[in-house]
Amino acid sequence: MLPTIILCPVRAQDGAVASSERIVLGAIGIGPRGRHVLKCMMDEEDVQFVAICDAQRNRREAVKATADAHYGNKDCAVYRDMHELLARPDIDAVLIATGDRWHALASILAAKAGKDVYSEKPCGITMEDCKQLADTVKRYGRVFQAGTQRRSIANFQFAVNLVQSGKLGNLHTLRASSYRPKNNFDWLPAQSEPPRDECDWDRWLGPAPWRPYNRAYVEGRWRGYFDFDSGATILDWVGHGARVDNVWRARIGNLGLVTYVFEVHKTGSIDSLLLNLQKAKSSPTVQKVIAVSNEEQLEKVKRESEGLPEEFRRALGFWPVTEVQKVGQNLQSAMSVIDKLGLVQISF
Repeated sequence: MLPTIILCPVRAQDGAVASSERIVLGAIGIGPRGRHVLKCMMDEEDVQFVAICDAQRNRREAVKATADAHYGNKDCAVYRDMHELLARPDIDAVLIATGDRWHALASILAAKAGKDVYSEKPCGITMEDCKQLADTVKRYGRVFQAGTQRRSIANFQFAVNLVQSGKLGNLHTLRASSYRPKNNFDWLPAQSEPPRDECDWDRWLGPAPWRPYNRAYVEGRWRGYFDFDSGATILDWVGHGARVDNVWRARIGNLGLVTYVFEVHKTGSIDSLLLNLQKAKSSPTVQKVIAVSNEEQLEKVKRESEGLPEEFRRALGFWPVTEVQKVGQNLQSAMSVIDKLGLVQISF
């Protein structure tokens, strides 16, 4: 009797997703935001959540109780040390929802352990953190997603489409709100550290410089303190949906509205740069996309873009950053002269 060979995914007898097709998920650092994201993930049929790691016992136990109730068993494992969770060969991916200070390092450790990663925003506290993360994800061939929901959820995508399709006409002014930048270098008063199993203060601090324990930090009131936050709280808001590019629009004679998109690239993933520019070019209102960087990086971008569709390559331009700086200086000089002459009232 010949064996039966099945070449496509199959479902289990009860209609559930077969175990071979499930994503086995672990989580690191789960508070209020993390619980919301984790619930969304557990609701997916092809996700099986199996383990939680947190420096605080009450949070570990809360997530375990939620998972066990969801699956009707007692199988969710708990860990205080993320290395133990990452060492599990059955875990495919991790959700990281710690405070900002841990995002980059935890994601790097997970990628090195062979896990795919969904991390809450921001990706890291510094640009160097983010560069190391991007390089590690690429080197180990992992999938990484940052929780910039305002780049992907339906209502924001709808608004973006309204603009890019030209349905709102020629926009000349955009307004945005953000937190007022501030830094707090103070330390809260020292309190006695709880038992390590209750709250492992050293693990909670992670890569942040040491400071004495205070309960307010671990209850979520760490935000705004320099060592824990992402720089004057700026990244806390920027991480919701910003990207590093500029859009230039002008109405030129019979050409109508001309739109150019510029993206600045210093180091890191060229794939991400090209992907962003391809997305920008997909808008019917965009005529040209420009990569801005130094000569060495632009040569790399040119080589990486050779295999992309010809239509995109025709629209792709390259602008050395030294020329950008010269243009900026010339514009400042011109605006200064115009202002001195009183021709227009400007703030440049």
